[in-house]
Amino acid sequence: MPNPAHTRARIAWAVPSEHAGADLDLSIYDLAGRHIARLAAGKAQPGRFAVDWDLRSTGGTRMGSGIYFLRFRLGPFTESRKLIVMP
Repeated sequence: MPNPAHTRARIAWAVPSEHAGADLDLSIYDLAGRHIARLAAGKAQPGRFAVDWDLRSTGGTRMGSGIYFLRFRLGPFTESRKLIVMP
């Protein structure tokens, strides 16, 4: 969760070596299920990774306070997490 004094959220993940080459997608969605931003995509490489979300949509719009969802897909594995953005 971003600190109110900050304008970014750091998101980290790890890819085990057995999933190297799998399709990877890390995206943000709003409560209505609309795609807001894609933070990472492509063929996964093994290792630890992190990306900073600048709290903007793909089109550059600054996102307001609220609840968003982070969806991480790696091959057949999918995990979702709730993100709370506060003023």
